[in-house]
Amino acid sequence: MSNALLRDTHRPVAIDAIESLEVGDGFAVVAGWASQPSVSDLRLTFSVSLPNGQAQTLPISLSPLDVECGGPFDHPGGFIGMFRIGARPLDGDFVLSAGGQEIARRSFAPDERRVFVPRGCIERALPVDLRGWVFHPALWLQGLDPPAVELRVSG
Repeated sequence: MSNALLRDTHRPVAIDAIESLEVGDGFAVVAGWASQPSVSDLRLTFSVSLPNGQAQTLPISLSPLDVECGGPFDHPGGFIGMFRIGARPLDGDFVLSAGGQEIARRSFAPDERRVFVPRGCIERALPVDLRGWVFHPALWLQGLDPPAVELRVSG
């Protein structure tokens, strides 16, 4: 095992990745994973340089991903962050940190960004009970128009 994989009290484990950036109408979603013991230990920010040379940092709240439903980010320690973008260009760096220490930094070239696609999963389907979830940032971010959610059952 390499020394980079060992945890000590001075440096958090940093097997990590900021894997994707998806852009929707007025919002962006960034996702990845880290081998932290808890998503609550992680901090994600978006940092841009302003024309006056100052840096502006936007904190992004993170949510853990449920790895049981799979998807492209099914690593333990998976996270997803969503934020409003308005007319702001996404030319900056996403910085992932834990314990006050930077563990990953990534910017996304325009060709690395994807168009946001809503996600969902039916977790339980019984004759009298149907349960599942839908993920779309407009359901949580104020000021955006939430999409209609439809469930079509055939057969």
